Parts: sequence; C-alpha cells; structure tokens
Amino acid sequence: MTTLYDPLTYDNLMAGLALHFQQRVRRPLATAAEDVEVKGPGIYALFYSGNFDAYAEIVGGACPINVGKAVPPGSRKGSGVDASQPALRRRLREHAKSIDATENLRVADFTCKHLAVVPVRRLEGDVELAGHERERVEQDLERAKRDTAKAKAEVRRLELRNRELEEQFESLPFRVQQHLYPPKPRP
Repeated sequence: MTTLYDPLTYDNLMAGLALHFQQRVRRPLATAAEDVEVKGPGIYALFYSGNFDAYAEIVGGACPINVGKAVPPGSRKGSGVDASQPALRRRLREHAKSIDATENLRVADFTCKHLAVVPVRRLEGDVELAGHERERVEQDLERAKRDTAKAKAEVRRLELRNRELEEQFESLPFRVQQHLYPPKPRP
C-alpha cells in the first residue's frame, strides 16, 4: 500500500528546515550580532575556532558549540508573535556579550549560522500540547505502577503479619484463646 507524503507533518517540516539551515554559510558572530538585516525569530548555531583547551575537540569542525532558538518576547506564553522583532539578532548579541565578558574567550574566534524562521504557532502548539499530554500520561502510568507496587507490598506485609498473629494465637493456651475470642451465643 502506498503512503501519501504529507509535507506538513512536523517531521517533514523539520527535515526541510534542517536541510535549509545546513546550507547556510558561517559568518563571524560579531558581524551577525550587529547586522540590522537579521530580523525575526529563528534558529542559530555557534562554532568556535580559537585555542581554548576545553573546546579543542571541536575547533574548526562541523560540530557547533551551541545550538539554539530565538523567539520574540511573549511567544512562549502564546501571545501574538511579531516577526519583525529582532529576536534572532538580540540572541546572537547576548551570546557575543557573554563571550566578551569572559577572560579566556574572544568573540572573534566564534562564527555562526542563523536562519530567520516564520513562526508556525499552530504546529508548535500542537506538538507542545501533544508532548505535555504524553508526559502527563507517562507520569500517571508511573504513579499507577508505584501505587500498584505499594499496594502489593502492603498486601504482602499484612499477609505476613496475619500469619505471625495466627501463629502467636495458636501458641496461646486454649483458655486464653477462648477469653480473647469467646464462642458466639447462638440465637
């Protein structure tokens, strides 16, 4: 049976986004952080080419040191997203400032790729909602498993205690047994 290709599924949209992002050219972080043409929300990756020992394994390679997204204020709360806000440039600028504030790194040693992306609110919301629902169901399942395990353990404990009490009762003299549990009068 042939399956129809749906270009609007989350996986297919993300695959197209990833392909487009990979084709982007790296540019100096300092330049991108001040470029007024860098507008809107988007995604970015930072790369390092200096000689800081902690980053030695990834220097100059294809592996970014940081990957992130930049969204305008209010977008995480579900309020309207203003795509003209310089969220991506602001985020790159924040990175440049924090690097500049260190003593062992230089902004000049960082490059970046970035891509302004039109927000897909409904899809993001659906995916986020599905993720939250899945988390809730998984939490409920774990809670039920714990509760079931606790209940089983409590039943085992009570059964053992009951056996101990039965053995103690059986070891009592017959008179004490009758005193504790006198025969019930017949009606």
